[in-house]
Amino acid sequence: MNYLKIVFFVCFLGMYTALNAQTIPSVKEETYVKESSDTFEGKYSEYKIKFSDGTSGYIYYWNECSKYGIRGSVERRLYKNKDMAIKALYIYKSTSGDYSQDGIVECDD
Repeated sequence: MNYLKIVFFVCFLGMYTALNAQTIPSVKEETYVKESSDTFEGKYSEYKIKFSDGTSGYIYYWNECSKYGIRGSVERRLYKNKDMAIKALYIYKSTSGDYSQDGIVECDD
């Protein structure tokens, strides 16, 4: 039984490491879309990102946090900087909704 736990952990750790070490295609196009506001997240700006391999999606800049991030199906994830948010977007889009843990921050960090 312990062998199975160890194998699972090593496989999970390998997958986590591979996701966060993944290189991403270059950004082909970045387009400002709009500024929006809502009760829970405050003001934010939306940008469409297109990668050279055809993958595309949106990153956001939340004004109250001064942080870039992405939105999943339920929650937002904030990152230390714009480049990390772009990387996270590609990982999220090119996998089945996996998140990059690299550079995640809270609003007040």
